[in-house]
Amino acid sequence: MAYDKQKAFQAAKEEKKKMKEKIQESIESWAVQPEALAAFFQFSEKFSYQYSFRNTLLIQQQNPGAILCQSFDAWKKSGYSVLKEMHGMSIYVRVKATILEIDGKFIPLSEASEKQKEDYKNGKIPYKTKMRYRIGKTFDIAQTNFPPEKYPELLSRGIPSDKHGICVQAIREYCETELKVPVILEANVPGSPEDLHIGYGIQGASLYGFYDRTQKEIHIGKTLQDTAALSTLAHEMGHAVAHENRADDENLHKIEFEADAFSIMLQEHFGLPISDRRKEHISEHYRKYQMTAGENFKPEESVDRIFALYKKHIKGIEQKLQKYLPEESRTFGKDMLAAREANKQEQTEKKNSEERKKKWRKKVR
Repeated sequence: MAYDKQKAFQAAKEEKKKMKEKIQESIESWAVQPEALAAFFQFSEKFSYQYSFRNTLLIQQQNPGAILCQSFDAWKKSGYSVLKEMHGMSIYVRVKATILEIDGKFIPLSEASEKQKEDYKNGKIPYKTKMRYRIGKTFDIAQTNFPPEKYPELLSRGIPSDKHGICVQAIREYCETELKVPVILEANVPGSPEDLHIGYGIQGASLYGFYDRTQKEIHIGKTLQDTAALSTLAHEMGHAVAHENRADDENLHKIEFEADAFSIMLQEHFGLPISDRRKEHISEHYRKYQMTAGENFKPEESVDRIFALYKKHIKGIEQKLQKYLPEESRTFGKDMLAAREANKQEQTEKKNSEERKKKWRKKVR
């Protein structure tokens, strides 16, 4: 059957519409379903390294069981193949589009005639580049021929429950040496929000500690058990990295929502179950953020920001953690990390090549 360009364009348009609807449905469910909101950030921990807020939502909706996703080509570069008849998950892919200027009209290079394309190559037609989004596909590891026996090594990012104290030590050391934020163990922790006079009303799960923005210090309860200490420290670190330079009038519920998001992702990384109290806390502040922010209610921006901060700091925390673990436990998906680095290098080289071509075309003119 001959390729019908118009039909393909219409199909892509319809799929984009459905993708937008899926994203909106998920966001709307957050205000009334604490489980759904917390589950999203637990799920996000696996994908925030490489996928945006929108794409993470789409992957979660299409395959809640996904654990590690890459494009068809990325799996191939890693040395593995997507199995036949496997359908990838639809996501947005950012691409650079070349737009030709012909007789006062702008035409995408992909829609230009053969002669126009030839003239473009020879530098006879002015053009500009623009970033656009097209529909792409990503595939979970279960859809590939990656050997199941290698899964434990590749995915061993959780720490056994008796090691959560070690995780606390690693995060504390990272905060103190890299962020220059002391972590102070308090002998007594206030029992109610009224007793905690730090100016911005920490509630719920955060009663066990707080971040003092003026002094740039994290305070957590000295008597907390390891799991509670990890949960609290993760939340307060979220405040330290995300809200150090916040405006005094910034929405307080947005601030708590962002700190909880960071905390849940960090807890998920270290295999700590998310408590009902934490789920209720993030849901409560999300709802209040939605109610009080008006036109400034922009959860997508908050989530993308937390994704970026998480990606920035998790590798450093991992490095601190390594020295506390026995040698046999020091496996954190090195094969895949190496593959991702190689892919990143290739993308850089591709970008440099495009820049060289662009300069050459300007010279030709």
